[in-house]
Amino acid sequence: SQGGSALMAVEGLTSLLNETNFFLPDATYEVTSMNGPDESSFRLTLLDLSIQVVCDVATSSARETYFRSCVDFVSDAVRLAGGRLNDRTLGFVLRFYLFVFYFGASVPSSGWPFEKSWNEDESPVFDDYLLSKSLEKYPGGNLSLNGVYFPGGAPQAAAIALKEFVSILLTRVGGENPDSTSHFHV
Repeated sequence: SQGGSALMAVEGLTSLLNETNFFLPDATYEVTSMNGPDESSFRLTLLDLSIQVVCDVATSSARETYFRSCVDFVSDAVRLAGGRLNDRTLGFVLRFYLFVFYFGASVPSSGWPFEKSWNEDESPVFDDYLLSKSLEKYPGGNLSLNGVYFPGGAPQAAAIALKEFVSILLTRVGGENPDSTSHFHV
């Protein structure tokens, strides 16, 4: 990761993911059997490999400056695939989110998650993105975490992405329509 080339590569992958249809063939799936395992759990696609590499970039370099870009890419990729990724990729994603969250939580400081008063004027209780059902009410908010400011930085974005990840996986296990947007709103 000399000279920021890893960060530039992650940002390039994010552009490919969000601005083109490059990964779309990897995200489309067809359930072949209702009784057997989903094909996505054992196939390995370019999207799977990209997610695994981005997770490794963050966890192996442990550079905080890379975390947020990596969280944005991984969360958008998981959302695009509807959680239908290789089993090993799902493990990479879980480990990555926990790593980023715990990396930030291991440094005692003020601010999120220790202090939630940054938004107390808007509601009578402390508003927290983890409890919110939708990002759309926040400036720059949409279904993507990309471009949304979080006072807790990458660790807070990772916690929210983990919430989304679990929600997507539970929806997938529950057999709901994976294309439905009702299964998750951060």
